Amino acid sequence: MVADPAFFRCLPPPGSRASNRQALPEKYDASRPAPPLVNVSNLGHTGDVKSIIFHPTALEFIRGEDPTIRREIGEALRDLQKGLHLGMPLSRPMPDVASGAHELRVTGTTTAVRVFYFVKLADAILVFHAFQKKTHKTPKREMALGQQRLKEVLHGNV
Repeated sequence: MVADPAFFRCLPPPGSRASNRQALPEKYDASRPAPPLVNVSNLGHTGDVKSIIFHPTALEFIRGEDPTIRREIGEALRDLQKGLHLGMPLSRPMPDVASGAHELRVTGTTTAVRVFYFVKLADAILVFHAFQKKTHKTPKREMALGQQRLKEVLHGNV
């Protein structure tokens, strides 16, 4: 493929400092104030941010995890707060636990962690169960425990 010669005419000559970017100062001057940030409040969401309510044992489990896993969980929960829908492979619905329940799937270097959350409330996201996954299929015991903890959080019995 041969390049169009007109393309090369729009480029600055070799060795020149001309470009389509604004020229940077030769030396950084710390005495000058930094330029104001633009569009900091525009984070790409509607502005309505849901709160998160944790079951105490789920929060304790998450806090005990590796910082990389905690960060991934936190970023996913922040996206949920903003109203974003998470899909596979990060999240999947868990209708066997409850309608509106989902499983957050986070994998570290040596461990896989699952966090159950509930999104059907208008003003909050409920994080009601978290555990380390050791088998391919979610154990029935973890699903039953998740159902119990969701009821506890929904009815205020924690």
